[in-house]
Amino acid sequence: MVMSRGSSGSEKRDRIFNAATGIAVASAPTSFAADERFAAASSSASGSGDPIAGAAFAIAVVLLVIITGGMGYIALREALDRNEEKLAREEEERKIRVVEANRGRFGDKASSKSRLTPSQRAAKEIGDEGLPSENRRERRKREREERR
Repeated sequence: MVMSRGSSGSEKRDRIFNAATGIAVASAPTSFAADERFAAASSSASGSGDPIAGAAFAIAVVLLVIITGGMGYIALREALDRNEEKLAREEEERKIRVVEANRGRFGDKASSKSRLTPSQRAAKEIGDEGLPSENRRERRKREREERR
């Protein structure tokens, strides 16, 4: 049995097997057999497999997308809440600073001069006299009648 230098490992095995069993086989390239085995394996893997496995895979992918989206939503809401709380704290601190800075500038509101418009003053005067307070239209109508 003579082996050539360029022969592949599978050809060597075939020659040894044939020599041991005494079967004479025409030397056919074994690469075709390997190609056939690869094609058979790849067709069963890429072909229509078990429908239950396909459905389970689809459900797993959908659940993964939902869970990932939910986690992203939760992270976004937490970030927005933190920002809102930070702004609220800053606003409260600003109000405290303003009150502290203006302490003593403003007197008692009861003793301070009120800023009423003329119509509000007239309505207040009429209301103080015991008469029902009038709105502007009624007051002007009454003034016109008094002038006649």
